[in-house]
Amino acid sequence: MPLETSLIVGPVHATLTAGRSRVEVALAGEPLWFESGDALLAPTIEGFATAILPSSLFHHRRLRIAEPVCGTWRAGATRACELLQEWWRFPSLPPQVDRLRTPSATAPRGVGLFFTGGVDSFHSLLTFPQRIDHLIYVVDYDVPPQAPQRYSRFEQRLRLIAEASGATAIVLRTNLRRHPQFAGPSWQQSHGAALLGAAHLLSGLLGEVVMSSSYSRFHPRPWGSHWELDSLWSSAALQITHFGEGLRRFDKLAAIVDSELVQRFVRPCWENPPHTLNCSVCEKCVRTQISIAACGDLTRFTAFDHSASLGEKIDGLRRIGAPELIPIYADFMRLPSLAPVQNALARLIRRSRFSALRKTVRRELGRRLRGGRPCPTA
Repeated sequence: MPLETSLIVGPVHATLTAGRSRVEVALAGEPLWFESGDALLAPTIEGFATAILPSSLFHHRRLRIAEPVCGTWRAGATRACELLQEWWRFPSLPPQVDRLRTPSATAPRGVGLFFTGGVDSFHSLLTFPQRIDHLIYVVDYDVPPQAPQRYSRFEQRLRLIAEASGATAIVLRTNLRRHPQFAGPSWQQSHGAALLGAAHLLSGLLGEVVMSSSYSRFHPRPWGSHWELDSLWSSAALQITHFGEGLRRFDKLAAIVDSELVQRFVRPCWENPPHTLNCSVCEKCVRTQISIAACGDLTRFTAFDHSASLGEKIDGLRRIGAPELIPIYADFMRLPSLAPVQNALARLIRRSRFSALRKTVRRELGRRLRGGRPCPTA
């Protein structure tokens, strides 16, 4: 077991240069920064502490916070540490806080939504019970810095969507994912805290930030953004709301399938293709198109390329990438509206189960060859 060490975060320095707001801390001798040309960022230590906490736990380093901290945030962060220990065996090392900050009265502020253009984002935008005032997008979390042309195309669409929905867009940049102290946990484990850390930096403008659910309660799994976890990152100044976990993604699509905005701009693709919104053939693109076909008219969705049939796209997948997604495809098999692609779905499920079984057998054989010792990569 590694010995516990400390990682000091703070103080926060804020600058405003040529219309760009920037907040920065020194973390282990390296600058960690966020900046935006759309909003004045608040120099809140909770933002940086939230973003870096899962990584510090992964490395058995207790976060020591060098500025007064909100008591609400500290209590939630302590519980978050316990949850991360339950899920991924991270050590439960609550942040070391020397002083608490007395909450100050604030005027009513707006509601923000993290928005990437996917089904979950659009569902929250169109069905959240309160008006969404701002769409928030962190460039460097989604599109690599070395591909600015890809971001430029999405930014144009983001601002069009915001204008059409009566909201304003807030784009942030950061070096968090490239910072040495952020390395360690997977993005699946750390992305929720990374996003909600950025949310705290908008607490001068926002009183509530909405995180769209990735997985429903019907398919529960530990995840960096989760209905049990997200609200724990709240402070007295900023309420974090996790939204949509009571619905499967199919149910979300059924609620928004007739929206012209969704038909034109939905962006489930994580391949970041250089010349189009979606690649239309990766597993996530195909899964989204299957869901659309199950509850609406897929041909109305100009966000996808329709040169190949849906059955051909399903047959083009080698396997379902994550075994935990196989039950979702099994659910598709039960829908009468998907009868035209049922055979293709059955073939994909067989390929995927065989692939998962083969991987399990290889892992077990390797374990036996090592004399029963656990696989170091398991």
